[in-house]
Amino acid sequence: MTDVATREEAIGWTIRLRSAAPADWEAFTSWLEADPAHAAAYDMVTLADAEMVDAVSAIPAAPEPVAVSTD
Repeated sequence: MTDVATREEAIGWTIRLRSAAPADWEAFTSWLEADPAHAAAYDMVTLADAEMVDAVSAIPAAPEPVAVSTD
């Protein structure tokens, strides 16, 4: 399996585990144990995901629109 394919699988697991059923966790554990490269790819993806969440949450919210009177 290529690095790109492993990284894409890690991205899929990152998304899937956000609302995982018990069977998903078992499958994820099997995937991790199948190849040491899987854990490295998953760590890289989850770190990037966390950094993205931090960056997005640091963006200030847009100001509330102000009603303009046309009188």
